[in-house]
Amino acid sequence: MDGYDAGVRYADDYIGHLVAALKELGLYDKTIIVIGADHGENLGELNVWGDHQTADEYTCNVPLIIRAPDLGGDLRGSVNQGLHYHFDWAATLIDHLGGNVPEVWDGRSFKPALLEGDEEAANFWS
Repeated sequence: MDGYDAGVRYADDYIGHLVAALKELGLYDKTIIVIGADHGENLGELNVWGDHQTADEYTCNVPLIIRAPDLGGDLRGSVNQGLHYHFDWAATLIDHLGGNVPEVWDGRSFKPALLEGDEEAANFWS
């Protein structure tokens, strides 16, 4: 358990170093930062630590943290409960930057969910 906590702290510290470097170089307000994972993780929920072999809420609820200079100023620090897929992130980024998402892509933009907090706007996969 301590080793797992140390790993989470290690990753957190290095994200902090990256953010500090971006600020020092004057790039922070021009940079989109995305942090994701391939699965959630049990951190004591259900008395399970550092495991992801179950099909519970904690394992299936995959983290996706997005920080962008012009992305939902009123929504900072909010949690969106809409259903989003990681493969939708590329389409969302293209849409946000003003491009056109290729029609042959499976990914769909969830930009409305990010800019307006509209969780239902992105639940088109269900």
